[in-house]
Amino acid sequence: MPATKDESKNGLWRYQKVVYHPVTGERIVLRKRGFSSKKEAEIAEAVAISEIIGYKGESKLPFEDVIQEYLKYKSKRVNLRTLEKLERLFDGFIIPAVKGKDMVKFSNRDATKFYDQLLEHTESSNYRNKIIEKIKSLYIFAEMQYDLSTNPVRAFKKFKAKKQKRVFQVYSMQEFEQFISTFSEENDYELSIKVFFTILYWAGVRRGECKALKWNDIDFEMDTIRIDEQFIDKDPNEGRVCTDVKTENSLRTIYIDKLTMELLNKLYSLRNDSNTYSKDSYIFLRRDLSNPFADTMIENRNKLHAKKSGIKRIRVHDFRHSFASLNYSLGVDPKTISTQMGHSNLTITLDTYVNLFDDKVKERVDIIDKIRGKNKN
Repeated sequence: MPATKDESKNGLWRYQKVVYHPVTGERIVLRKRGFSSKKEAEIAEAVAISEIIGYKGESKLPFEDVIQEYLKYKSKRVNLRTLEKLERLFDGFIIPAVKGKDMVKFSNRDATKFYDQLLEHTESSNYRNKIIEKIKSLYIFAEMQYDLSTNPVRAFKKFKAKKQKRVFQVYSMQEFEQFISTFSEENDYELSIKVFFTILYWAGVRRGECKALKWNDIDFEMDTIRIDEQFIDKDPNEGRVCTDVKTENSLRTIYIDKLTMELLNKLYSLRNDSNTYSKDSYIFLRRDLSNPFADTMIENRNKLHAKKSGIKRIRVHDFRHSFASLNYSLGVDPKTISTQMGHSNLTITLDTYVNLFDDKVKERVDIIDKIRGKNKN
């Protein structure tokens, strides 16, 4: 019988099929329930049949169908930006490489050919490793969802990536004060732009996290801000999207210095006096208070005020790097910096700021040399 709705399970699908063993002639009843869609049930049924009678005839488990179900599965578990990156990896290499092929029939020779194609496609170890990670994840998904028993990509080894030191520019405290001094406080809109860049620098938050701040995220008594949402790039169907922060560690409460809190409090008072305040409203709004800041405005203001201040211009994301650099130079340990910045683990912080930490190690060695030199004399 074809895949049907399971009456005992709300909205789920099942399959049931009678087959006969090609050698013994034994009658075998195949059944399984709990599938979220008819397509899932049909694919699982095809795999179960192929395990018993052998795979013959037309494709029963096309890569394209499994990828479609896999992306649907991931869409409920990752944020939009992560999903878009995942789709780009599949569209950019995996789907063209396995187009028209079947997962049940995909042999070790096919897997070797896939691997060779990947080598020819790019020399980037990072990109190669992402592809390997995703094709392995796809097979694990097929094993769980459709009881697929073959996995010719299991032996794929990741490439050793050459660690490249990231190069980025930062503002010292003096440079930032010179930069921020060119901003106006003549009205709540101009003041809000000044506050925005101030928080980027002194709190180390991501641009999207700062744009998503609401007044109820600010605790004026404890001098803290809560980070639990972020604005991400435009979605073609939904426009600008506000969603949960990137990872569990990105969900955090940050202590803010007194001067920054005073600026926030001044903006709050202006909004409150003009009856444009609501605890559920976003803090950083366009001039007409309709929507949060546009990225183009943020970029333009960054360029404008760097020019006004007469100092180098850094990227908007480099304000976050400046926070890390400043705190480390003040003696804050990497773990605390990592927690404040909302990195998913300490390794990300160490890898991102390897130059910073290397310089500190060299500084330590120089100090030891001076001490030992003095003792020797």
